[in-house]
Amino acid sequence: MKNLEQLESTGWITDKVAKGISIKYKFPPGTSTVSLMMETELEADITKLMALISEVDLFPRYVPFCFRANLI
Repeated sequence: MKNLEQLESTGWITDKVAKGISIKYKFPPGTSTVSLMMETELEADITKLMALISEVDLFPRYVPFCFRANLI
């Protein structure tokens, strides 16, 4: 629920909108991290998509410039 509240909160800075993908970020107060939100519509098998999303510890292998990722 905490993550959902953060997604719905204000303060997101739009970095880029191109080819149907919106990229936004913000710096949560009191932390040394950045939150990243990417939005798009896509047609995909939900099972495979959820498997990809849930493997946060593998993000550094396939997300450019991501050196460390943790599931909160």
